[in-house]
Amino acid sequence: MPTPTPVANEPVDRGHSPGHDAWLRLRKNRLAVFGGCALVLVALACIVGPWFSPYGYEEIALNRTFSPPSARNWLGTDQLGHDLLIRILYGGRISLAVD
Repeated sequence: MPTPTPVANEPVDRGHSPGHDAWLRLRKNRLAVFGGCALVLVALACIVGPWFSPYGYEEIALNRTFSPPSARNWLGTDQLGHDLLIRILYGGRISLAVD
């Protein structure tokens, strides 16, 4: 019996990698995509956020102790006047760096 000869213009059916298949399944799950986007935004805020703040995480301002949330300090300050948002973002950096 003669074997069929391949046609030069016929497209070759290529399979997908397991990673590509997993990505296609993940993309269909909207809650997982939302969670992934939220995780990326939080990580980005932890990495980039402290660069834009006028306060450092170790800065002490005794004239601003226990101030409530405001436009100046979004989450308020603690007993030593530390800006709580910046301290949380720096803590997030440490959590992201832990392997």
